[in-house]
Amino acid sequence: MTKALRFQLYQPTAHFRDFRFSQDNYLGTLPLPTPTTVIGMLAYLCDERFDEELQVAISGLSVAKETHFLRGEIGTFWKEYQTFLKREKLTDGTDSRNYRHFKDNIVGNRIMHVEVLRELELTIYITGSDETLQRVHQHLLHPQRYLSLGRKEDFAMLGKIDRSSGTSKFVPVEPVLLDVKTKPGMPLLELLQQKIKLDKCYLPVSDTTSDKILDAGPIFRLAHTYRDIKSEKIDREYQIKNYVYLDEGLYPENQTLAYCNYHGQNEYFVWM
Repeated sequence: MTKALRFQLYQPTAHFRDFRFSQDNYLGTLPLPTPTTVIGMLAYLCDERFDEELQVAISGLSVAKETHFLRGEIGTFWKEYQTFLKREKLTDGTDSRNYRHFKDNIVGNRIMHVEVLRELELTIYITGSDETLQRVHQHLLHPQRYLSLGRKEDFAMLGKIDRSSGTSKFVPVEPVLLDVKTKPGMPLLELLQQKIKLDKCYLPVSDTTSDKILDAGPIFRLAHTYRDIKSEKIDREYQIKNYVYLDEGLYPENQTLAYCNYHGQNEYFVWM
């Protein structure tokens, strides 16, 4: 038995870069954030760099996916503008002639199409040392920084949307520390009897994963941790794993499951 921190997030809008479909003018989104995206949000919230590997489990559901149109510049505008001024030996960066020349003839404008998830609700579990879980728990209970996941403009709130009464009302949900147990792989009949089904989540896959699971949804290659978590951010390398996204759900035959009791109900998930 181990301890894990459970929290729920609601995002009115969200975008998690899907590099499979990312082009100069079109940016696709993943259905859920990656583990490193979640860890990055928590590290920013706690104002620290975790020196241990945290395990993450993520499930979630969005109401819709839209395409937004954004106007922007080609390239990193300000940094490249400073380089342009130095190269041309121009000392006055505020001179409108220099600025207009750079903007119109060198950088230019572009229209970007960005996939955006609407009304995303996430349930996230993380586990690590007791000290780290306690710190993260306290920072979630009493946040001192702006909470966002993915893009900075996609703010997040600790809670969920209550639709039980026919209306959509946001309800705060406090993060909690829970005991997590593991359950060894079970045959399909036992999963059906116990009504154990994974849905709207990533499931790790490998060379030994059955075709039934591989055919259950799209396959993604996602960053799940850093190769050297103690290195500086600029020098970090991602460790990549393959996952299938279970959109319509699956009875996970012969898969080791983690579970905990939350408000009298067992919640099942798989560490990523």
